[in-house]
Amino acid sequence: LAALAILNVVVAAVVWCVVFKATRYVSVASLAAAFMLPVSTLVTRVIVAPVTRPTAVLLAVIAILVIVRHRTNIARLVAGQENRFPNRPTGRILQR
Repeated sequence: LAALAILNVVVAAVVWCVVFKATRYVSVASLAAAFMLPVSTLVTRVIVAPVTRPTAVLLAVIAILVIVRHRTNIARLVAGQENRFPNRPTGRILQR
């Protein structure tokens, strides 16, 4: 994937890091990064460097699959039951 659209993957990775640092939820970071794949592809196609249509479709399909696969995480987030990584090592692996 990185070979097909390196700029889009880098944008998604930066978004993942920023969202994870802010929320400490891996699932929220993954969803945000997945959402940014097609968004950054649209921006890239218009402004920076052309991304081929098959690559853009592939990135959109991957984003949809990630979001669909995170259905249970989304339900736990809404219910306030999703596990969060601690801000610093405390001896406990996960906190609620």
